[in-house]
Amino acid sequence: KAKFCISATAKRNNMHLISVIMASETSKERQADASNLLNYGFSTYEVDNVISKNKEICKLPVEKSTIDSVTIVSENDYSYLHKKSEDIKIETTQNIKKIKAPVKKGDKAGTLSVIVNGEEKHKINLICANDAPKAGYSFVFKHLLNSFVC
Repeated sequence: KAKFCISATAKRNNMHLISVIMASETSKERQADASNLLNYGFSTYEVDNVISKNKEICKLPVEKSTIDSVTIVSENDYSYLHKKSEDIKIETTQNIKKIKAPVKKGDKAGTLSVIVNGEEKHKINLICANDAPKAGYSFVFKHLLNSFVC
């Protein structure tokens, strides 16, 4: 028999939890168990927001383009769940390649590694937030001419 079952969800401080209770003897017991399970999760665990989607990482020079640089942003969000009692150190390292025109918005420019207590836990793509068209011969010629005149 299924008895009394429930799935409940709650959100506190950017942390979403789900509790699933099955085969409780009474409806009151089911509600109490679901509430206790959610309270346990919120009191024991926490979420650290490491990076937000589209967070600007840097401006990167672009070779052979009509513009000087593109903005590099994170492709996705990343959060790290851990016990509140754990002593953790979260670091990030960037691996960004040189960029040569043409560049389209959304092109991958590198990765951001999330390191927790010295161990790599996740990689996030770093992407270009804007286009960088390739410089044509006329643009290069004008640019060279201006550098000689000034």
